Amino acid sequence: MIAFRCGSVPEVIDDGVTGFVVSTIEEAVKAVSTLNLLNRKKIREVFEARFTSEIMAKIMYGFTRSSSVKTPQVKNIRKT
Repeated sequence: MIAFRCGSVPEVIDDGVTGFVVSTIEEAVKAVSTLNLLNRKKIREVFEARFTSEIMAKIMYGFTRSSSVKTPQVKNIRKT
């Protein structure tokens, strides 16, 4: 994968391991010729360690459990 350095890209792609994070078109063009150097087995290992539904559920559960933000109670309001 080749992606531009913006948003969450640096957190999702391990530069040089699971893809290449670039800042310019020129860097993207250079990265194309090095895609074959990425280890597909390693990419899969990283994916399974970080992004499976089970892992993501655990992360989200931990986030919601540790969040200090209270979920507002919503009352059932009916218009009559």
